[in-house]
Amino acid sequence: MTWALAPEGPVSASDANARLIGLYQAVRAGWRPPEEVQSAPDEPGTLADYCHFCLGFGGIPGAGIQKPFREAIVRSGPEIGKVKRMWPHRATAERIVREALAPTSVRYIDFLSVQPQQTGAVLYLDPPYAGTVGYEGVFNSDRFFERAEAWAKFGPVFISEYACPIGREVWARDMKTGQFARGKRTERLFLIGA
Repeated sequence: MTWALAPEGPVSASDANARLIGLYQAVRAGWRPPEEVQSAPDEPGTLADYCHFCLGFGGIPGAGIQKPFREAIVRSGPEIGKVKRMWPHRATAERIVREALAPTSVRYIDFLSVQPQQTGAVLYLDPPYAGTVGYEGVFNSDRFFERAEAWAKFGPVFISEYACPIGREVWARDMKTGQFARGKRTERLFLIGA
């Protein structure tokens, strides 16, 4: 759940996954993803969480680290001249740093546990998409849509999903899916209220 109390802020972001929020909080505190990742560590920690959420094969959290897309010659450091596998995560690393450092507060909270109240906020909700692999436990989409509808009484609610039983579609775009982009799905944004 992300909400903004005014166009210029403040903005608050939350998620029901403590590991994801821990990763964002670590980046906000100064941790940075490494230049190169050969494999996901076995020990829990920030690097393991980064690999889990950002480098999952086929974009699926925890599905094993992506395969290298090319080999490159090391141009500096003690291994100069050696050929190393390069991982396609530089853009991912830059994105997570950019997102984590945005002027927001970041909290660990389950949207379904937050009772609707008069806020005047604009809510943007990005739930685990129905019919896809969730990243933690079973997600109750019916309960989610009921809660979103309750929040819409107090301000506009935007939901990213492939399909939504409430509200109206305000945006759609075909997106390639999977590591090799063989499939396509239509990402949609729905508006409830306003």
